[in-house]
Amino acid sequence: MRYLLIGFGTAVLIWLLVVAALVVFGRRSVARELTRLIPEFIPVAGPIDDAIVALLVLRHLARKTPRNVLLEHWRGNPRTLAIIAGRAAA
Repeated sequence: MRYLLIGFGTAVLIWLLVVAALVVFGRRSVARELTRLIPEFIPVAGPIDDAIVALLVLRHLARKTPRNVLLEHWRGNPRTLAIIAGRAAA
């Protein structure tokens, strides 16, 4: 498992370096396409992958941020926040 994680980390690092190099050398449109998991022209899966990535980022932030800070800044229902964070509703 350790080697799998090292390999995945190496692949992500190489991908980030390629994207950064494309941005530096003025190929932003190509770099933007490399950051897409599933291209938008695929009818259903294209837009859905954006929502999944947004949910995963929001969930990660909700798990790493102290609960009192989240509740202070969350304008929605606290139960919704608990569902996003994967915690039991309080």
